[in-house]
Amino acid sequence: MNLCSAPSGATIAGLLFFLAPTTSALPQASVEDIFEAARAQVVRVVVTFAGEGSGPVPGEVLVQRPGSGVVITADGLILTNSHLVAEVTDADGQPSNEFWARVALPGGLPRPAQVVARNERLDLALLQIKGGLEVLTPMPLANLAGRQAGERVVAMSNSGADLDIFAGILALPTAPVTLREALLEPGEVLLSDARFHDTLDGGPLVDNQGHLLGLYNASHVSALPEGFEETEDDEEKKPDTDYAVIVSANAIRAAFPEHFAQSAEPRGSSLGLYEAVTPIAAIAPSVVSVWSAVEAPHPAQTTPTDPPARLLPEHLASGVVISAQGLVLTSSKIFADEVTTASVRDASGVSHPASLLGRSIKHQVALLQVDLPAGEVLEPARLCNSDQATVGELVAVVGRPYDGLCPSVGVLSSLDRESFIQVASWVHPGHFGGAVVDRFGRLIAIARSQPASAGDVDEKSYLGFAAPLAVVLETFAETIATTSELELVVETDDEAALSSRGALASRVVERTRASLCNVLVSRAAPTADAGFDPFASDEKVFSLHSMGSGVVIDPSGLALTNWHVVDSAMNADGSQNEDFLVEATLPGGRRFVVDVLSTSRDDDLALISLRLSEGDAVVPVVLGDSDALAVGEPVFAIGNPHGLANSVSAGVISCKDQDVMIRGRLRKYFGLLQTDAAINPGNSGGALLDSEGRLVGINSAGRSGAGLAIPVARARAVFRDKLLSTEKLRTVYLGFEVSDESGALLVTRVHADSPASRAALEVGDEVLALDGEELGSAIRFAQALRSLVASGGVSLQCLRAGRQLDLTLKPQSYAAWRVYLQSGIEVSEVDYGEETVLVRDAGIMLHRAYSGDETALPKVLMAGALRVERTRSLEPGAEHPVHPGDLLLGLVSLHRGATADSQQLVRFEKAADLFASLTPLATRDGAWCSLMLLRDGKIVRTSVFVRRPPRK
Repeated sequence: MNLCSAPSGATIAGLLFFLAPTTSALPQASVEDIFEAARAQVVRVVVTFAGEGSGPVPGEVLVQRPGSGVVITADGLILTNSHLVAEVTDADGQPSNEFWARVALPGGLPRPAQVVARNERLDLALLQIKGGLEVLTPMPLANLAGRQAGERVVAMSNSGADLDIFAGILALPTAPVTLREALLEPGEVLLSDARFHDTLDGGPLVDNQGHLLGLYNASHVSALPEGFEETEDDEEKKPDTDYAVIVSANAIRAAFPEHFAQSAEPRGSSLGLYEAVTPIAAIAPSVVSVWSAVEAPHPAQTTPTDPPARLLPEHLASGVVISAQGLVLTSSKIFADEVTTASVRDASGVSHPASLLGRSIKHQVALLQVDLPAGEVLEPARLCNSDQATVGELVAVVGRPYDGLCPSVGVLSSLDRESFIQVASWVHPGHFGGAVVDRFGRLIAIARSQPASAGDVDEKSYLGFAAPLAVVLETFAETIATTSELELVVETDDEAALSSRGALASRVVERTRASLCNVLVSRAAPTADAGFDPFASDEKVFSLHSMGSGVVIDPSGLALTNWHVVDSAMNADGSQNEDFLVEATLPGGRRFVVDVLSTSRDDDLALISLRLSEGDAVVPVVLGDSDALAVGEPVFAIGNPHGLANSVSAGVISCKDQDVMIRGRLRKYFGLLQTDAAINPGNSGGALLDSEGRLVGINSAGRSGAGLAIPVARARAVFRDKLLSTEKLRTVYLGFEVSDESGALLVTRVHADSPASRAALEVGDEVLALDGEELGSAIRFAQALRSLVASGGVSLQCLRAGRQLDLTLKPQSYAAWRVYLQSGIEVSEVDYGEETVLVRDAGIMLHRAYSGDETALPKVLMAGALRVERTRSLEPGAEHPVHPGDLLLGLVSLHRGATADSQQLVRFEKAADLFASLTPLATRDGAWCSLMLLRDGKIVRTSVFVRRPPRK
């Protein structure tokens, strides 16, 4: 078997295409190289009008819409879409007195520009930047001769801060396409599976040499409402004809012949092409069109408003020839129960009658026999053993519902070998029944719609599904054996061939899979009150509520995930809700109960801990450097989308430092990474990895193939400064902070009036051990804090100027510490078992004072009370109304009902009871709270001022 492998030293970029063997002397650029070159060539195009705004031009207000353009001459001629500057000229083409065009060069303020030419049919405009200008670097116009489907392309736009980029492959239309009111011929338009967004409007589509293939037009791309994530309502509002148009370099050259030479660079057939061309070209002769409504003509062209061919008639699908004698696999969804015949149009455009031999509703695949004239054969696909498919390997999805091909390229995302394969690629109805091939063009699966077990998956999630070839052939084995005279040959690779098949993504997955977990949140089912049942069980029954992903960061079982993944399992005070069960699964089926230790809603991060048993071992992920990431650099998103463990999608860094308001989140998130790797529900909390398998981001949100991730540099800072803090962990409070960044565990801050300050701990001390447990890292320090209780004293060993010190600190509970910050009252808990008479008598006196009955007894005695240790006034110069030695007992809470208000006595048996009562009142402005306490043998009512403590 002659297997084509990647040449030694080949660059993997974009969607990880291998370079095909070539003799070309023309250079191949990485996506990063293309991005760097385009930084000076892709500009922002805006329209302004007079007014007082906050925009970059004084006295002018920006029309808020995306808009880009391309530098095409060194003296400042800019190519853009005409509709982006429609307001700046009147109906006669004269300059407007109310609106002005501005062009923002990289790193500079918007400069005045005027429209010098328009082509309304192609929706193109040329702008000339006014005034003195440095020599600019123009983007060469590409030569389209000899272009093939599958070539790597990059779509770009300028958002004002930097370029956004999305990688994909080239597709060539075979039917006219509607652009606004005009009908463009196939030669005037290009297509691509690169993610299409309204933000790309006016931006270029470039080839692997950075040459302009065409200009992106988003006139038919629906703009999403503010907020990054789509909702079901948004999906309903989006038009079916949601597509992008790329006006080709040929059309641009013809529109403005005086401004463009015939070709920027001669292009011959010897140009090295990315390996995406090879699998598409190899499978193309075997991909056919299938039409089951034989009484009507077989459709040959897609409609002008559906260039991707994704809105098919219900009887139309793609198919794949698997034997020269005419066996064809296609989608079963086009065959109603009574339909047994079809028309199959081959790659050359010839139609043949066909008979239905069988169909599988489960796998959505049907088997046809084409009725060929004597002596004629069809070109069959090379068949490959799908059981050898590898997560992360490059795949191409190729359909042909009409005359032309519908190609898309991605990676094999996940495997359920008995049911379906998931592909991180744009898979839509135009592909259903078509081929999913490996990078050698061998058939490994048949494209299908999503199975019911995968839930409701939007096609623009860029996660598609396919039926594995091995399962399909087994399903139809008996039929094929009795129908075909020749046995089908399915290629099986040896170890060397399998190794050559593995793409970079496969190696990244294998290198990191042990560090990636699926996070499952289950909810206890409500129990009906069926009366007394002596045999009833108190055991809760949990059912799956939601799922996400996580990344192991420490051998002790600590992992990071998103706040929104576990938020439903949390109480308002940050503690875990007992009616929810959080679990994590690791490769190999290992399952662990999870404790949610801390969360940061503002950063969408959560710290969780897997409960490991003795002998359990987990592997932490290797951390990368998100600051060093380059736009265009390959990345891999791995998570648990739609319940499919360790699914992988591949792409590039589209842009950095994105500030985005995400739908359903309370605050805007800042400094995020954007990638065109598919990030979907379930991927949240998963890993964004670089090409070395190092963690560079935590996946957070996504829509339409564009994903957002929290940079690992920010995640590390949040982990260190927030998630490990006493406040977030709700551990006992000692009053000092540490850092291990220098290699030693050093005290970085000692809080005033804290247990640490009272024990004379100082900034710069090296912490050696806490309560006899050796530390050495911030993680070990946080874990040691979690094991402490707020009673007695705790020993702290530290090193100061070479001398070891043994200090004793008196820890406070988290609740008691927060109460002190909110109210200035430091309390200790008085247990009924230790001071029975005091607590009993105080509880009785409280009940009588509340009820007004001097002889009443409470139904249940108090289990404890709170002794005031010391106080400080929140208002300078004022005396605190609560005194040391007072016993805090409770307060009267007012509940407002629909028809009447009621009062309820809240008793303070633990510091947590007082904390829960004060927290709703502790706003930024503060409020007064009426407390009941025991002082000098009498119940006293007093009002205390409480306020939210300032943030550090």
